[in-house]
Amino acid sequence: MQPDGSKPLPLSRQINQLAEQCVKCGLCLPHCPTYQADLTENESPRGRIALLQALANGQLDAGPKLREHIDHCLLCRRCERVCPSGVQYGRLFDLGQQLLEQDRRPTRAARLGLALVTRPRWLRRLGRFIVLAQRSGLTGLARRLGLGRLSPWLRRGLTLPPLPWPRPFAPRYPAYGTRRGQVALFTGCISAAADHTTLNDTLEVLRHLGYEVLIPPAQQCCGALHAHSGQHDRADALAAQNRGTFAEPVEAVIATATGCAIQLQDSQLTPPVADAVSFIAGQPWPDTLQLRGGKETVAVHEPCSARNVLRNSDDSYLLLQRIPGLTVIPLADNATCCGAAGSYLLRHPAFADQLRQRKLDGIVQQQPDRVVTTNIGCALHLQSGLIAQHDRRSVMHPLTLLREYIERTP
Repeated sequence: MQPDGSKPLPLSRQINQLAEQCVKCGLCLPHCPTYQADLTENESPRGRIALLQALANGQLDAGPKLREHIDHCLLCRRCERVCPSGVQYGRLFDLGQQLLEQDRRPTRAARLGLALVTRPRWLRRLGRFIVLAQRSGLTGLARRLGLGRLSPWLRRGLTLPPLPWPRPFAPRYPAYGTRRGQVALFTGCISAAADHTTLNDTLEVLRHLGYEVLIPPAQQCCGALHAHSGQHDRADALAAQNRGTFAEPVEAVIATATGCAIQLQDSQLTPPVADAVSFIAGQPWPDTLQLRGGKETVAVHEPCSARNVLRNSDDSYLLLQRIPGLTVIPLADNATCCGAAGSYLLRHPAFADQLRQRKLDGIVQQQPDRVVTTNIGCALHLQSGLIAQHDRRSVMHPLTLLREYIERTP
């Protein structure tokens, strides 16, 4: 059943309805990273739509080759941005994955990963283990021994940037000064374990702006990874739990990761869902909140989720332009995916690293002091690449940078 109580159409019919919107014009081809890398029709949005429609109509079997072409998609949704027919490629892709998963059991690694992100305590314990391993030198030793060759999961874990110690949040934080309103903060799964700094900085900026912040302890993973992996029932169950958890009246549910914001919007929460940067950039600035001046240059990386789906990339620039003297520039080649793409960097590490290298080359050419991005996956991916190149520049969330420049303390 849908959240509104209606019964969904059969899966094959939903796929056909969406696929029929594609007129096969090919305008998406120059914008698709996998097509540009391979120049094969089946590696293009148009080709994948045709494959999924043939699968839905029983004209093709769900064989290994078809699955490979679908799985290669980054789901950057750049094709949606340029499509003159308004094809909902992201929705079509998720439905196609759901159809493919009907007769395929996920791999053990995929099952473990999807189970892990729905267990906050496990994630915090894993995060603390990684922090201890990093601080003790264990990860460095493992890298020197070449243990990353054993699996892409282990290699990514060993190249993570230094993580903050993950801690649980209190359920409620009062506003600083005059109370303007009340919002809820979505902590997510990976963010709660690996990006406590961004969550805490967002919380503090909201409080400085006069907002009381609620952090419901029963909130769950947004379900994006499950939806994109064809685990429709599990994604729906997580959405239902979050709808119940965020039922208290608030002005908005704030998400610090743009990918989570998209999935939460699709989950039909009762309060509106807002990306943290967009929400804060649109707020009146209190006279009591002063920002010191800065002289550094900051490059803005625009995640695909922000650029192609939320279409709110401009808000990062608007927010950072509040800092006096700061030079804010777009990172070169922002239109192309960095390769993180959720779990893509684990499933296709070679191509993910190839796409990332273009971003790293741009950073070296532009020479910013720091890089900001609004997606945790992109941040970890880019920061790991810089560390591998012995580049000391940091990648952070725009709100972490903003908080550094706040002069007033409570």
